[in-house]
Amino acid sequence: MSNQQINSNIKELCEKYTSLNTKEINYLISYANNLPIEKDYLTYDIFIDAWDKISQQAIVVWHRRPIKGQSLYDGNVVGKHALIQDEPGPIRTLQTGMPSVNLMAISQEGATIKQTSFPIEFGDKTIAVLILETSLKDDELVSKNHTKKSKLTITKDTFDYIFNAIQDIVLVFNSDGFLIANNKIADQFYHDIGYMDPIQQMHFNNLSLNEHRFEDVKKLLKYGIYEGQSSFWNYYVDFKYCESPGGLYVVIMTNRSQEKLLENEINNELVTIREVHHRVKNNLQTVVSLLRLQLHRTSTDEAAKALSESINRILATSTTHDILSESNTGDVINIKAVINSVVDNLMYSHAVKGYITIEKNIDDLLLDFEMAVPLALIINELVQNSLEHAFRSFDEEQQARIEVSIKSDQELIQMIVSDNGSGINFSNDNHKNLGLQIVESFVNSKLNGLIVYEPNHPGTRVKINFKNTIE
Repeated sequence: MSNQQINSNIKELCEKYTSLNTKEINYLISYANNLPIEKDYLTYDIFIDAWDKISQQAIVVWHRRPIKGQSLYDGNVVGKHALIQDEPGPIRTLQTGMPSVNLMAISQEGATIKQTSFPIEFGDKTIAVLILETSLKDDELVSKNHTKKSKLTITKDTFDYIFNAIQDIVLVFNSDGFLIANNKIADQFYHDIGYMDPIQQMHFNNLSLNEHRFEDVKKLLKYGIYEGQSSFWNYYVDFKYCESPGGLYVVIMTNRSQEKLLENEINNELVTIREVHHRVKNNLQTVVSLLRLQLHRTSTDEAAKALSESINRILATSTTHDILSESNTGDVINIKAVINSVVDNLMYSHAVKGYITIEKNIDDLLLDFEMAVPLALIINELVQNSLEHAFRSFDEEQQARIEVSIKSDQELIQMIVSDNGSGINFSNDNHKNLGLQIVESFVNSKLNGLIVYEPNHPGTRVKINFKNTIE
C-alpha cells in the first residue's frame, strides 16, 4: 500500500470515528510518516491507535509490520478496535497520557502478546497512542525501571498499619516506585480493568490511573497526604497518597464506579424528564388556547404574526411527541417516518415559502425509542434554526435549500443537516442559542456521538455521527 493510501486511511478513520480536528489528524499522519526505524524494535509490530468516541474503544489507524521476522498478524487490522478486556495498556495510555510498559494483552487475532504503549501528544493533549507489540517468546525489551529489583521488604508492623487502616484497594511501593505489597482487592480491581499480568513488582508508572508519575507523588507528599479522584474507562476511584512509617509510599483507592454509574444514570434521566416536561407535559394545549385568545385580541399585524407562529411551533412539538409515543412497534421505531413528520410539521408551522425547499434523504432505519426521541428533537432544532436564520436575505428569485440526510454504515449512523443560507460562525459562543445548546447536550449525553459544525460555502452544515444500539 502506498504512503498516499496509508495517509488517506488515517485521515478517513480519524474523521469518521474520532473527535480529532484537522490539525491533530495532520500531525498524526506526519508522525506516522516520520517514525524512525529503531534497531531494538525491528521485530516488532508497531501500531497507532486513536480513541473512538462513538464506540468508546481504541481504534487502529496505522500498522507497520516488522522490518525483520514474521508479523503477529495474518490479516489487516487497521480499522479494528482494541477492547479494554484484551488490551488495557493502550486504552490506559490514551486516557491518562502515561506509558504502559510491557503489559500482557490479547491481539485481534487471539494471540497472547506483550505490549508497550506511549502517548502521542499534540500540544497538551494525548491524541493517539504508539503501540509496540511482540510475542511472549520474543519479548526481550524491558523498561530500565523493570530491570530494577526491590530489595526492600515490608515489615509486619507496616503491613498491619496499612491493611488495618482501610478496607479498600491498597498498594505499597518502595522508594524506587516498585510495588512490594498489595491486598487481594487490588489484585481483583486491576484484573477487572484488564490487567492480565500479576501486578506485583510493577512500577507505579505502570499502575497509575491518572497523569501522576512516581516522581510527582514524591513531590506532592512533601506537603502531606494528597487526595484526589481518577477515572479510567468506566471505573472511578477516590485515591489517597501517603508516606508510611519506614519510608514506603502507600496508595489507597476507594472504588466509586457503581456509585458513579448510578449517578450518571440519574443525571441522564433528569435531563430526559426535564426535556419531556418542557416540550410535552407543560400543558401545551392550555398554552395554545391562551395564545389563541390573545391572538383574537391583538390589533397589530406584527403581533398577530408572532402569536400565530408561536401557536404553530407548539402544535408541531405536540404532534412530534404524539408520533413518537404512539408507535405500535414497541421500543423500535422507523426513524424515516418520524423525521418526515417532524420536517413536515416544521414546514407547516413556519409557513415555508415556495422558494424554500427541504430535501430529505433518509435511510429506512430502526432505532431504539430512547434514541429516536433525542434524534427527532435534534432534527427539529437544526431545521428550525435554518428556517429562522439562514434565509433572511433571500427573495423569491433565489432558491433556498435545506437538506436532511441520515445514512447508516453498518453500526455507524451519520446525520447531516445543511443549508445554503448566510451561514453562522459557530466558533462564537454567542451564536449558540438554546436550540443549539440542546442539540449539543443530546448528542453528548443521549447519542454518545460526535458533532461537527462545518462551513458550507455558502451556508451551514452540521454533521453528527453516532452508534446504533440495535444490532
